[in-house]
Amino acid sequence: IYEGQGGSLFCYTFLGSEEDAPPNAARFYDAGKKMNFYAFSSGLVNAVFHHEGDLICILASDMPMEKLLALAQSKAQSN
Repeated sequence: IYEGQGGSLFCYTFLGSEEDAPPNAARFYDAGKKMNFYAFSSGLVNAVFHHEGDLICILASDMPMEKLLALAQSKAQSN
């Protein structure tokens, strides 16, 4: 959990695959990293899900979705 002037950011990591993405998530393909990102919201909270190796990484925050997606893409490690 990170808390700063820009708000809070939560990072969750667990074992899984892309099949664990929420069915209502929007899929974005990053050609440079050759990976999918899944964006979804619940109320005021936005989240971005991606798959690295055997792990699922989820970033969740109240920051705007565009910024959260860009942050997730910048930190993701290509498989």
